[in-house]
Amino acid sequence: MEEVQGVPIAGPTLFQYMGKLEERRLPVHIRNKAIREIVQGFACLHEAGVDLHTSNILHRLPDSYLKNNEDLRAYFGGPVLEPVMRMDGKPITEHAPESVVLPAKFSFPGNFDGSIIIADFCSTFKSPNDGGNAKFSVCAPNAAPERLLGESFGLPSDIWSLACTIFRLISGKPLFQDESNSSQIVLFEVMEVLGKPSEDWWLRWEKAAASMAITRRDAADCNDGLEKVDKMVDDLDDETANKEPLKDMLERMLTLEPEERLSIKEVQEHAWFRSLI
Repeated sequence: MEEVQGVPIAGPTLFQYMGKLEERRLPVHIRNKAIREIVQGFACLHEAGVDLHTSNILHRLPDSYLKNNEDLRAYFGGPVLEPVMRMDGKPITEHAPESVVLPAKFSFPGNFDGSIIIADFCSTFKSPNDGGNAKFSVCAPNAAPERLLGESFGLPSDIWSLACTIFRLISGKPLFQDESNSSQIVLFEVMEVLGKPSEDWWLRWEKAAASMAITRRDAADCNDGLEKVDKMVDDLDDETANKEPLKDMLERMLTLEPEERLSIKEVQEHAWFRSLI
């Protein structure tokens, strides 16, 4: 039999996989392994000065699961081709492929062991020189405030997104919830969770997002700190979450000022992360 060549086989995204589970949460030992691998992957990229987003964390099939091309075809079927057509109806050029292979339909196997693949590097860039104000793909509920405001962003923006990812892996629910992917609504939720913004932040919000229906009056009833994060962690029905160190780590990853957030090395050295090893 011909051996499968190329990269490891990636399954659905981690959160697609979780969505098929009854409680939308991974077993603790699998969850902890996934978090370790995500953080280690981010650390390698940050060491090289590469920034990325967390939207494309894929579940990796065990190497023993599909050993050769015959197994692949038996599991997924043959490749399904879709012809390439121009939107204006004109013939495609000689430089374009005649067809593309559609993604394989994936049934969610029950043997996920927590191994992950970080994929889709089209949205990565060398930080901090060429991030700028470009529009990169990252869903609003995971995006750091500076991204939502259209400001420059870099490695600390990943730390915010990583905190959102860790919380969701533990709780099964996003930290900032908005199905419409609206920057305005997520910014309002950030304000509710982190408390009243400083005067400097109000000026930045008003300058970058004048059309957003977020006013100083909206902040009147907000907390003065991170009480909501503390409460959300306290409310987790998971005695394995090691809650006090978890609250400390999340609070230090979720600061409005990017330069005040933990570095990826500090995340790795934090007591909560070390408790996973």
